[in-house]
Amino acid sequence: MIGRFRHLQALNVNPSLLPRYQDAAPTQWQLAKLEPELGLSIQELSAKAFDTGAILAQNSLLLPPTTCYLAAKTPL
Repeated sequence: MIGRFRHLQALNVNPSLLPRYQDAAPTQWQLAKLEPELGLSIQELSAKAFDTGAILAQNSLLLPPTTCYLAAKTPL
């Protein structure tokens, strides 16, 4: 998926469906709050602040509520 954005100079790959969970440890927070859907976002970096650039692509993954961190981290 990243290959589609080679023309951009700076990308961020974030393990959450931005703009939700845009701070530190997004996967852990999503699991702690029993979110039914985890995801991955690719965004253009912004000079203004972290995790605020244009969202270029997202992919989501549904997981059972008992999923542990290691099991959730692998497919992301």
